[in-house]
Amino acid sequence: MKILVSFENRVRPDSTGVYILSGFKQLGHDVTHVLPEGMKDIHGGYDLYVKVDDGQRHTFWNPELHPSVYYCIDTHIEYDWRIALARDGKFDNVSVVHSDGLKLDWGRDDVYWNPVGCDPKIHYTGHWQKQYDGCFIGNFHNNLAGPRIEALDVFFKACPGPIFFGNRTFKDMADKYGQSKLVFNRSINGDANMRVFEAMCSGSCLVTDNVPDLAKLGFVDGVHFAGYNGPGDLEHLVGHLLTHDEQRKKIAKAGYDEVTSRHKYSDRMAVLLAKISEKPQIKLHAQEKEKCLR
Repeated sequence: MKILVSFENRVRPDSTGVYILSGFKQLGHDVTHVLPEGMKDIHGGYDLYVKVDDGQRHTFWNPELHPSVYYCIDTHIEYDWRIALARDGKFDNVSVVHSDGLKLDWGRDDVYWNPVGCDPKIHYTGHWQKQYDGCFIGNFHNNLAGPRIEALDVFFKACPGPIFFGNRTFKDMADKYGQSKLVFNRSINGDANMRVFEAMCSGSCLVTDNVPDLAKLGFVDGVHFAGYNGPGDLEHLVGHLLTHDEQRKKIAKAGYDEVTSRHKYSDRMAVLLAKISEKPQIKLHAQEKEKCLR
């Protein structure tokens, strides 16, 4: 298939759209990336049009392009303008990254859950000698970040050895994760975020708050990740894992096996393609195309 994917990546080069492009390519499709303003010059020529949420409230989309999919991400932070974009863009399908997004009033009944994931070609760089007890790579960019800051303070204080804290992207990020015994995560608002999948894919042990989406996705606390429910719980958990190397390594290995077998971006894009093909009008288009090729 010829697939067009539109998103802004000049503000954040590590935008989720980069992984969506890679996921489609790994499935063998011919994929083109177009910036939002470039969509004004697109009037056809593709088998599928995908808008990836890039956090930009004011963006251009041509509602006459079909079949089309809106891959919607941060509904747990802001959702009003995302719902408006889904409506005004007249997308044939809408997916949400966080399951709570299914509870919102989209004005349609075909919105489905399709989380973020990992890309082993990027997020796994090999078995590294551990240089850090703990690692956190991320941001504190909105008024919901208070609990994350508090939990991170507990996490780092519980690590007796070296720690890493800073901003890294792509393989640089994966390297730091791989060099760390524990990778810390705290959701912003109950979300199973990108860090969950990227940390497990790195081959290191993920320490994260227990959020419902993890269990819904098949991840088991104490098997695929180490979960905590509060500051006291977190402090004890970190101390235990850093003094029980074999248990920590076992969790890390199980997490890596699980996330790379079922939670890659190529897996997510396979779901996206399956969902759009379920639309009656999309099936009709495919049938008509087949007739033309005969």
